[in-house]
Amino acid sequence: MRSAIKNGNPVILCIENNEVHLRLRQAILEQNGYEVLGAATDVEALSILRGSPIALVISDHMLGTITGTHLAKQIREIRPLVPILLYTGAMPDDLTAASRFLNKGEPVETFLSVVASLIAG
Repeated sequence: MRSAIKNGNPVILCIENNEVHLRLRQAILEQNGYEVLGAATDVEALSILRGSPIALVISDHMLGTITGTHLAKQIREIRPLVPILLYTGAMPDDLTAASRFLNKGEPVETFLSVVASLIAG
C-alpha cells in the first residue's frame, strides 16, 4: 500500500453521517495540517479505505444503518493496523476493534492531541 501521506500530511478518513459535523471536523483537521477524506456512509467509507492510503480513521458511532463499532470490525478486516478513533457522544459498549474512544464534548485541543498520538503510533 502506498504511504498514508499526501502533500506531506497524514491522510485521515473521517466518517460522519451528519454533513455539518463532517465539514466542521474536516475543516479543523485540515487547518491543523491533515489531509481529510470524508464519508457519510459505511459503504462509502469502506470504498475509500480500499482505494486510498489512510493514516487514521475517525468515525462517529451512530451512523444510521450501522454503528461505529461494527464498522470498526469491518475496517480491521481490510486494514488491521490502521488506528480507529470512535468520536461520539456516548461511550459504545464494545471497543474491541477501536483503538480509542473520545467523547464529542471534549475540547478541540484534546481531540487534536488524540489524533496526533494515534497517527504517531
